[in-house]
Amino acid sequence: MLDWLIIGGGVHGTHLAAVLVGRVGIDPGGLAIIDPHRRSLAAWDRRAQAVGMEYLRSPGVHNLGLGPMDLITWADARPGWASSEPFMARYLRPSVPVFRAHADAVCSQHGLGLRRIVGTAERIRPWRRRWRIETTTGRLDARNVILALGATGHTSRPDWAARLPPERVSHVFDEEFLREDAPTGAHLVVVGGGISAAQVALSLAGSDRGPVTLLMRHRVRRHMFDSDPTWLGPVRMAEFLSDPDPASRRRTIAASRHRGSIPPELADRLATQARRGRVLVRRAEVEDARVRGGAVALDLGSGDPLVCDRVVLATGVDPARPGGELVDRLVRELGLPVAPCGYPVVDPALRWCRGLHVTGPLAELELGPVARNIAGARRAADRLVLALSGSERLSSDGRMAGAPALSAR
Repeated sequence: MLDWLIIGGGVHGTHLAAVLVGRVGIDPGGLAIIDPHRRSLAAWDRRAQAVGMEYLRSPGVHNLGLGPMDLITWADARPGWASSEPFMARYLRPSVPVFRAHADAVCSQHGLGLRRIVGTAERIRPWRRRWRIETTTGRLDARNVILALGATGHTSRPDWAARLPPERVSHVFDEEFLREDAPTGAHLVVVGGGISAAQVALSLAGSDRGPVTLLMRHRVRRHMFDSDPTWLGPVRMAEFLSDPDPASRRRTIAASRHRGSIPPELADRLATQARRGRVLVRRAEVEDARVRGGAVALDLGSGDPLVCDRVVLATGVDPARPGGELVDRLVRELGLPVAPCGYPVVDPALRWCRGLHVTGPLAELELGPVARNIAGARRAADRLVLALSGSERLSSDGRMAGAPALSAR
């Protein structure tokens, strides 16, 4: 029987596994990570490749190592990275290659590759004071389970996109999407207003495949991060955690996220490419779409339609609760508490019930606007370490804050 089973082997699952082994000191033989992919962060890798990401939005102190400076000191100790510009100067935001290489080093250091089970959890139920997990590769028993589930399965698609044939429209987060598949000479329209839309538009514009139009509903919104950095400190989090109403916390999270925003240096690159005629940035909203005369015609509500060869959606993910039927069944069968938005109501140690912890999006009513990010993974790990040390009364700073209990309604 396992001591700990982590369901999800992405950023959150990998970091929490490293912390359990490296900080808490659990026996690696009592830990397992179940994930559909053989390699850690595989879904993250695919998304980064899909949009043409070059640098992370997160600063270098937000990494998968045990300490905040682990990534920076690791790269500094390897002269080979010096010639590859591993960090963007401001905030030391890491390049994708150096972040991934360090993540692999973390996995190797703590033996996480040996603890990986390739499969999918299908059902979780209590069984003789432990958890029994039915998976696509067999049955597992564990004393403790961590749900480290991302929002990868919920792409957001406008209604009009359903009226186009699949070969004419794709979402940048679709499993089958590849930038390399864009036909030479084709006019591509990227729909979206955030960082993924800007990244994929710039990468396609530099590929000599044809003109690229970036269609945005709003002006370019410049924000360095996807929420204000003050959410990483104690003041904002103390106020957030003093609110016992989960619906109110949800409103705060929604108001605090810079949805559809672009870091300043990426916005500058976009403006430069627009001046050069490589990307046409157009502010409009699609009202309808159809194939006409062998091309896609996008109705923008006034004037002539925008005619193109292919549409790439970079419209993000739905805010629906992650986990699908696995989590739905937990709520239904065990009566676990949820907020009006459907997300878990958990305690300060991120326990949904005894032996069942959450992280990532499922923990955002406790961790706030940064819950989904790498910073959220580190904050979740701090909460878990403190809880396992026996300090149930958590401090009132933003990283490990105690709070009035949320009320499920």
